[in-house]
Amino acid sequence: MTFTGDIPAVVATVAANIAAVAAYEARAALLVDGDPSTSMIASLLHVASEPGVQGVLAGRVDISSAIITTTIGRDRPLAVLPSGHGDIAVAATGAVRDMHDALERMARRYDFIVMAVPTNYAMLATNTIVPAPDVIICAQVGVTRIATLRAGVKGLRSAGKLVYGIVLWDDERPRI
Repeated sequence: MTFTGDIPAVVATVAANIAAVAAYEARAALLVDGDPSTSMIASLLHVASEPGVQGVLAGRVDISSAIITTTIGRDRPLAVLPSGHGDIAVAATGAVRDMHDALERMARRYDFIVMAVPTNYAMLATNTIVPAPDVIICAQVGVTRIATLRAGVKGLRSAGKLVYGIVLWDDERPRI
């Protein structure tokens, strides 16, 4: 499942909470941060951002070496693939395809894969690491404009994505 939206802190917080719920339910969960411009997941969970997705795309490490296991609560493991630093949109096509395929294969190992990516990246129909078309949009009440949501849904659907719903964050922006 991919989470996206116009406020990175909200997207990261929602995605991390969904992955944590899966971990609490004794599910093997992988949380992937696809937004290297902010590295919000790493900040939120207090894990190193590097090498992450960017390290895999640059060929510095393989995907299994880039995954960090952190503990949720007292004893629940959560696998995290942080973003690293850089621009995910400029990665070489072959590297993106290889990572996309690796994440598809990892779906056999993990019960639940949660991705947090920027909306413009989620809208890509090709040259994307996102292995599944399932998307949930995150928005903040009183901040995210209806026109932004409408344009996001329309863009995602035209890219072949399946928008399952919208999560409304009805609080202050998370301080990460």
